[in-house]
Amino acid sequence: ENTFTIIVGGQEVDIKNITINNNTILITLFNNIKSTQSILIRYEKTIDIFKNLTDLVGNELFSFTNQELINHVAPIYQSGKIIDDFPNKIFIDFDGAILSTTQFNTNDFSISVEGITVDISSIGINNEKNIEITLKNNIETNQTVILSYTKSNISSNNIVDENNNSVDTFNDKIIENLLAPIFDNGFVTNEVNNIITINFNANIKDIAEEFDLTTDFTLYINNQGKSIKEISVQNGYVIITTYEYFSSMQSISITYLKNNSATEKNLTNDQNIIVKSFS
Repeated sequence: ENTFTIIVGGQEVDIKNITINNNTILITLFNNIKSTQSILIRYEKTIDIFKNLTDLVGNELFSFTNQELINHVAPIYQSGKIIDDFPNKIFIDFDGAILSTTQFNTNDFSISVEGITVDISSIGINNEKNIEITLKNNIETNQTVILSYTKSNISSNNIVDENNNSVDTFNDKIIENLLAPIFDNGFVTNEVNNIITINFNANIKDIAEEFDLTTDFTLYINNQGKSIKEISVQNGYVIITTYEYFSSMQSISITYLKNNSATEKNLTNDQNIIVKSFS
């Protein structure tokens, strides 16, 4: 085995075993090769004739250096995500670069949001050589998004890597929803008219009692700044208790600035995604 050297992606890798079947040499590695990784093989003839490769009449194989092998390993789906800046896009990552000239057919992809199939506007390749799926409508915080892909009979429509290896069909991949919770509404009731209840488009996670969020919020009553007594999270809502009691027809507005210096104080949803600042 030490007469062979295999280099994958520029790094020498360990060989598990080598077997020979007629004119074919099968080299098994300890670790898998990924799509688009470069593969080089080197063979060094030794002084021990019993270790050297020969044909049936005993002619020894000459040494050779860094012969490049063709990588036929198909790309494998790794992950998918939706990020704040692009709530209508799904970014799909494979374990190898995807060929940018593919003519994708949207019918080969299926996206469901909360169990309902949604429309796809376009599919392309971004600068990182990953797939970017654009939907007709935005995804919302905490919504469950599922992706499936069916390999086409039309080769030009298939997801392929730069060696033209086609991605196999895959089903029911859960897309990571990284959209931050956003302000939905707030209200004051007659029963407790010194308390403002703020609702977001996702449940807000409870905060530790030692964290004082009163400095992260600003309260305005009739456009005048007012002091906040206490802020807490109850049953997924943010509860703001004020020193003053509200009366009918007063205008109330709230500004929240997330804390960049003490991120542990920030409001988050159940997935620990930080609430956006709002005003």
